[in-house]
Amino acid sequence: MTAAVKQQDEIEVFVNEAGGITIRQDDDLVAVLPQNAEALIQAIRSAKRMALEVKE
Repeated sequence: MTAAVKQQDEIEVFVNEAGGITIRQDDDLVAVLPQNAEALIQAIRSAKRMALEVKE
């Protein structure tokens, strides 16, 4: 796998030989097919909005 992104908060994103995307944070691991990546991004944004509303 090739490391695509590594952020300071230790979220790592990799792309494997078949084009699959793997996201890892500590022991949590999520594998995403490229065609599902946009849906995952939208779901994360939606959850972020909901979480920020709860904080207010």
